[in-house]
Amino acid sequence: MRSKAPTPISNIINDILKKMPPSKEDTTLKIRAAWESSVGDKIIRHAAPISFNNKRLVVNVDNSMWLYQLGFLKEDILSKLKKSLGEDVIDDIYFKIGKV
Repeated sequence: MRSKAPTPISNIINDILKKMPPSKEDTTLKIRAAWESSVGDKIIRHAAPISFNNKRLVVNVDNSMWLYQLGFLKEDILSKLKKSLGEDVIDDIYFKIGKV
C-alpha cells in the first residue's frame, strides 16, 4: 500500500495565511490606497483618513469649506471606496475638522 506523498511546508503555510484575517496594518494600507484612487489630488490635499473602526472611516478635513463640500460628495466617495475595497468592508464615512 502506498502512502500519500508529503505536503510541502510552503503549501501548508500558504493555506494557513489565507485563512488568517488581514492585519490592521494591511487594512489601513488598503484603505489609504483606495482613498487616494477614489478622491483625486484636490481632495487629498484637504482631507485624509485618520481611523477605521467598525466599517466606519473617519476623515480629517482641513477647513469648514471642505467639510461642507465633502458632505455633498460623501455618497459618491463611499460608492467608489466600496467598489475598490469590497461592499462588506466600509459602510460609512465621518468627516471632521482636524489636521490633515
